[in-house]
Amino acid sequence: IPEGLTVYEQAITINPFIRTAHLVTKPQQIGEVIFGNIVGIVDYFYSQHVSLTIVTDEAISLINQWANEDFLIVCHFADPDTGGHVYGLKSTEYRRQILHNDIELGRLLDTLAINGILQQTTIVVLGDHGFGCPTQYSHKCSPNTFIVSNVSIPDNLFEVDITPLILNLMR
Repeated sequence: IPEGLTVYEQAITINPFIRTAHLVTKPQQIGEVIFGNIVGIVDYFYSQHVSLTIVTDEAISLINQWANEDFLIVCHFADPDTGGHVYGLKSTEYRRQILHNDIELGRLLDTLAINGILQQTTIVVLGDHGFGCPTQYSHKCSPNTFIVSNVSIPDNLFEVDITPLILNLMR
């Protein structure tokens, strides 16, 4: 990613006091190899092939530390994506991974509530692609990435729309 163009760099331009974290469970695609230029820019960079529970624990720790500050935390949970590719979208394993994803998201929401900042925190949950046409390895079935948010955003977002959306929500 060219220097100056990551969501983190642009967020810092909007708010020089914002705290930032990049927490991912898929280091080969969205870890240091691709996002290496942000390692010295974000306040916290974590990129390991680990359970999404560990990434959630890291995010919870940061939320607890930064509860009285502005922050942008990006968490990537690879489990549902991996499960869809490996087991298929009708599999029990894939459904279990989606449920686990929801449980971890619930833990994040609970942490925001406990810190008294849930109501003023913008939350955007995204998927990176859909599955199933013509095979479970195809990424072209659902080019839209939007899943859910606690603020009003357009229903037909594409991956290229995410950074501008987040930056616009920060203004």
